[in-house]
Amino acid sequence: MTLPRHRQDLNIAMSGPREALRAASGKRSDIVLQLAIEIAVVGEDDQPLEGVAVALRRDDDMESTGFTGRDGIARFEPLEFKRKWRFCLYRRDKDAWELVETGKVGSGSEAGRTETEWKEISTADTRGPKTHTVKPGECIESIAFLYGFFPEALWQDEGNRKLRELREDPNILFEGDTVQIPALRQKEEAAAIGKRYTVKTKGVPSKFRVNLVIDGKAMANTKYTLEVEKLPDPYQGTTGPNGEIDHWVPPDATQVVLRIDGHELIFMMGMIDPVTTRQGVIQRLLNLGYLGDDSVEDPDFDEELQGALCDFQESQDLTPTGKPDDATRRALVDACGG
Repeated sequence: MTLPRHRQDLNIAMSGPREALRAASGKRSDIVLQLAIEIAVVGEDDQPLEGVAVALRRDDDMESTGFTGRDGIARFEPLEFKRKWRFCLYRRDKDAWELVETGKVGSGSEAGRTETEWKEISTADTRGPKTHTVKPGECIESIAFLYGFFPEALWQDEGNRKLRELREDPNILFEGDTVQIPALRQKEEAAAIGKRYTVKTKGVPSKFRVNLVIDGKAMANTKYTLEVEKLPDPYQGTTGPNGEIDHWVPPDATQVVLRIDGHELIFMMGMIDPVTTRQGVIQRLLNLGYLGDDSVEDPDFDEELQGALCDFQESQDLTPTGKPDDATRRALVDACGG
């Protein structure tokens, strides 16, 4: 470094990548260059994701692994400037995440630090394939989240062709069904010291969508509270003009409690039966408000069911027959989002 004609006092902490230095004459400059790399992980809702497994790998095929903090960031430091670096989300398939932004590392105060202990790169999380037996409440989204896959990629995998033919809807599986889990395919992105890399996961979180109808009328512009399992705070909002509610929820959440206009509705995520079954039709009419929670116990339930189907069919501009024909079943699936 060459000093200008008038002597300067430079306080330089060489802890980061080499950069061109420019200083004003007669002023003291404090320059801190950080030997750190940060990986920030967000979901499809652009909110930070905590607890995502991240690996930073160097050019001698050694790696340091850690997890994102509450702010969705994993920070690796101190690092050797002379090496080449790359990173991956080693417990997620290559189709389940993508790099969306590159920027500068933060000060370190906002990021969860990861102890950079180095070990040989492990392939333990890439072994497969496996067979998963479906348990009550599970669907392709929750199973894909469990194994680190993008839901559509898992559903369309050739190993699940027979399951697709059998069930047709990835959100409605039967207990005892088997899902073939292929080997996890890793991908890596190049990294440089002093940079923060923001990646977005695909298929996380999931969407909770309902349209609320009572006595054939949409519950429009009505305030509600939505409590979601695995989330610390409830959602609060107002229904849309068609009674719609639309929120992001964890893929492995099994229960959602909706409080609206003096009513409490409990949704058991993944517990709904196929619309091709009588129970599946009843469950969707209950969710949409065409049937009351206690109507199933009524001795005249069959008449109530027929009336509820007529009301629903009229709301969908279908002929009110009171029978669950193919057009009615399709409309029920569309109205319930599955």
